[in-house]
Amino acid sequence: MKKDLILLFVAMFVTISCNQSGEKIQDIQLNDHLTRSELVLLPLNEQRLIIAQLTPEKQYVLWKAKMEYLINNSEFDVNEKEILHTLYEQLSVDYFEGNDTSLTNILDISIKALRNQHRWTEDELFINLMTIMTEDEFESNALIHHYKE
Repeated sequence: MKKDLILLFVAMFVTISCNQSGEKIQDIQLNDHLTRSELVLLPLNEQRLIIAQLTPEKQYVLWKAKMEYLINNSEFDVNEKEILHTLYEQLSVDYFEGNDTSLTNILDISIKALRNQHRWTEDELFINLMTIMTEDEFESNALIHHYKE
């Protein structure tokens, strides 16, 4: 119990610290009980389970917000942001309904370009394109839930 309280305090402190920088993703009400800012405090496997249960519309809004954040608040160069913007433009509710596979192809091409031309590491690719968390949120979450070295 005491350990849980300490971890919760650390998570709240990091979240408040990150929020003061002005670089954050808009908070989104995901369902009756959960917002995006609450979701990113959960372990990654729980986040994925919850996201999979969201409506395609909510998944779309969640990923649109993440991509907007990457394009507008990251320190990526112009070419990297162009790649991210292409992904952003291709996001659709249809993709999350399983009716559009074109984004999968574009994502594959984008990952290859970011890995080969821009030297993104596997961690950078994972955090930026496979989680809804910002890099700061991921690092805070990893400290709390102990899944990153």
